[in-house]
Amino acid sequence: MTNQSTLDHVDPEHLALFAMRTLDAEEFAQIHAHVEDCAACRLEVEKVRGDLGLLAIGDSPLAQPPAGSKARLMAAIRNETTHVSARPSSLWKWAFACAGTLTVALIGIVLLQRGEVRRLHQNIDTMQANLEQERAESQQARQIAELLKSPNSIRFTLVTSQVHPQPEAHTTYDQNKGLVLLVASNLAELPTEKTYQLWLLPKSGAAPIPAGLFKPDASGNAQMLYAELPSGAEAKGFAVTVEPRQGSPAPTTSPLLVGLVKS
Repeated sequence: MTNQSTLDHVDPEHLALFAMRTLDAEEFAQIHAHVEDCAACRLEVEKVRGDLGLLAIGDSPLAQPPAGSKARLMAAIRNETTHVSARPSSLWKWAFACAGTLTVALIGIVLLQRGEVRRLHQNIDTMQANLEQERAESQQARQIAELLKSPNSIRFTLVTSQVHPQPEAHTTYDQNKGLVLLVASNLAELPTEKTYQLWLLPKSGAAPIPAGLFKPDASGNAQMLYAELPSGAEAKGFAVTVEPRQGSPAPTTSPLLVGLVKS
């Protein structure tokens, strides 16, 4: 267990085998008892353990071991080969331990790379979702601009004189495209189960046509672009009612706001 030149310490080869737990039970127990009381040998064991860990990930982009770490371990392996005839089983145990350590490290690297791939896919999905949202917002902005500039658009102002400050809504409607833009202010906050609903009042006198649901922000302001009105529907005006959260096919309350074409 000891060298001639270091009678008070365990030789480095045995310390390396001890660090990798490849010794038989008797040798392991002897060295363990010595290491408990010998600070120098205990330090050498910690160095070997650190060298093994760093060598295992030496080719990983995640870390590079210090130059001395790999050198010390390779020197220990070269020294061990000079004792092959005396300890063949220990050398094979060491070789298998090194192979096992490298395998575990490679598995860890593969798992880390897979995790990075998953994160990249998640980032790509998020970017695509953001791009789709930006495209939708850009399309809506173009529709609003076209509606406001269209010579076919008719503007309505919907007000009430019974509440102060007065709720007010302005609608811009293009009957050829079936588009209506509503901009409202001073609207009261509604319960969760309620919403405001806009209605197109047909010029023909037919039943009101649903023209979109909306809720105001904390300041009582709201904006809505609704593009699902029947094309060509002539309007004599628009109205706003309070309806259940999912909306109604026909008004269930008296209009809160009404705006008619001036005759």
